[in-house]
Amino acid sequence: MRIRVIDLANNFYKDEQSVYAPDGDLNANRRKELGEYCCLGYFDALEVRQIGLEGEENINIRKKVNQMMMKHLDGGCSRKNIICVTNDDEEDERFWKQAQNMPFLFISLIRVNYEDEDARGRKQTLHEIIQRINEYEQMIAYYTYDHSDIVVLKCGREYLEDIGEVLSLRRGIKVFKTYSVFAVRETVLDTCEEVQDEIVNCRLNAAVKSMCQVEAFLAELKDFLSKGNIEAVKIKCYDTLGNNDLLIEISHVSLRQLLKCYKMGELLTHTHPFYQCAFFNVQSQLFGEGKEV
Repeated sequence: MRIRVIDLANNFYKDEQSVYAPDGDLNANRRKELGEYCCLGYFDALEVRQIGLEGEENINIRKKVNQMMMKHLDGGCSRKNIICVTNDDEEDERFWKQAQNMPFLFISLIRVNYEDEDARGRKQTLHEIIQRINEYEQMIAYYTYDHSDIVVLKCGREYLEDIGEVLSLRRGIKVFKTYSVFAVRETVLDTCEEVQDEIVNCRLNAAVKSMCQVEAFLAELKDFLSKGNIEAVKIKCYDTLGNNDLLIEISHVSLRQLLKCYKMGELLTHTHPFYQCAFFNVQSQLFGEGKEV
């Protein structure tokens, strides 16, 4: 049996003073990464950890997870832990060997719609779903706890094709509810050469700290995203009510150039000075071309 824990981190808001290291070095904290992967969306980063089970017969999984995670708490961000369990060690090893050479990781938390099945039928249904998913290349499914029934992970390097495969799970499984996370390996973000370059659209939902600083931030962002493009990237802003103050739409942008903005210390991270002046928080969504209905 293999147990892995997906440690999702959500960055606390940092004001101008709190981004400095104890010795006053701003750049030290700008370089510090929250996890092995950078996340786009609600979460900011993730780390995948394996629980050691050698020499143990009776295993209290939650206790072991709590013990391990306590070692990594630093007060710098909030964390959510997803426990992933499999009895197929070979499949687990195969997937993570592939994932080490891929820039992207997609994680889907799935609650299955069982309809009228009893407890025995539910167990069999989960087993069949996991076996079927594990037959796919670059994909693995785990049992999990709490609100979800299974966790499905997919690695890849072509965003639009990969996300299409993730979304196809909804057609192949009777899904009651699903939540997905998109992550990029931090070591890729310097040059993004490992990423298949594609033209995508981006939506930023922003909680604004200073509206007068937003214009300067967006001008800097537009200049950066337009590098290497034949035409300047188009950015539109919409005032909104609720949790966010602005909806920012970026159309037809290079995926490689956009992802560089998420390297720690760059424009679309909490640790960039322009970001700190303009925003409390920004959540990102990437998508391709829509369909008319």
